[in-house]
Amino acid sequence: NIHRRYRKYLQIVFNCYTKGAWGKEERQKIPFKKGDPFDIRIRAHDNKFTVYCDRV
Repeated sequence: NIHRRYRKYLQIVFNCYTKGAWGKEERQKIPFKKGDPFDIRIRAHDNKFTVYCDRV
């Protein structure tokens, strides 16, 4: 599962749900400016998701 959450803080919060429990949250500063377009892609594999943003 991919969990996303919107907060008033300018952070991206990463987390994963495996084996019945949520893992440790990882936080990073949002690298985007309000109003700027960006490309996000989520690839589903058999046992994981890979998230690409602006092809990174």
